Amino acid sequence: MRRGVPIIVVLLLIWLAIGFTFAYNRGYVRSAGKTCSASASVVKTTLYGALNFVSGVNPKAKCT
Repeated sequence: MRRGVPIIVVLLLIWLAIGFTFAYNRGYVRSAGKTCSASASVVKTTLYGALNFVSGVNPKAKCT
């Protein structure tokens, strides 16, 4: 039986932490509750994670 947290879970948490850091630095978190687009941008930026840093991805969302 294996003990501890699987490495994939640790990597996923690091990926999401990097993405959330970028969302925070870009100011998306402060305006997240005001509009649907701002909240969606936080989620997209968080999910894109390290791609924000590696390739300069800047995902934004628009709600209709």
